[in-house]
Amino acid sequence: MLIPARNESAHIGAIVSGCRAQGFTVWVLDDGSHDPTAMEAVMHGAKVLRREQPLGKTAILRWALTQVPDEIEWLIFMDGDGQHRPVDLEKFWSRRTEADLVLGNRWAEVEQMPLVRRMTNRVMSWLLNRLSGGQAPDTQCGFRLARRRLLKDWQPRGQYFEFETELYLHALRCRVLIVSVPLQAVYGTEKSKIFWPRDAWRFIRCLAARD
Repeated sequence: MLIPARNESAHIGAIVSGCRAQGFTVWVLDDGSHDPTAMEAVMHGAKVLRREQPLGKTAILRWALTQVPDEIEWLIFMDGDGQHRPVDLEKFWSRRTEADLVLGNRWAEVEQMPLVRRMTNRVMSWLLNRLSGGQAPDTQCGFRLARRRLLKDWQPRGQYFEFETELYLHALRCRVLIVSVPLQAVYGTEKSKIFWPRDAWRFIRCLAARD
């Protein structure tokens, strides 16, 4: 599984431990952290792929996909900020025989999501599905499971937070099976790294290039 992280030393140890306890190999993608994120990840049993200068979430995932061994059949993507619970991994893994892409669906317990995030994600998912013909209720959740062959020869083009949108559109173009699983996302006092003016514009560019 691939966990992009930048300055997430407060959360990454528990995330790695929880994932490894369920038998998963963990790669933490340290995107230029200036805190002990990499050290915490290694101490808890993760493999660390590190870039000294920050690339952005999508850019570091694009780079990491070229580093992961080809024989791995499935890849799980998970955020490193503590929002996603390792205990939910089984929900994804148990559905892998039904689809090529399994997406998390945070709307099952949406009351916990901060209002701005809730409204933004609702609008983005609605617009993306309306224009692409998709049906996933939560297209922006970073917790997902993908069959490796779906990612073969595919590279996301963005830099920051376009990865979820680009992968969803890629799966729709490939006409593969997509299913969603309900999640309870965890929201604390952490601040989102999304910069809305920049990332809204990048989302619009993804939509414009969807074909």
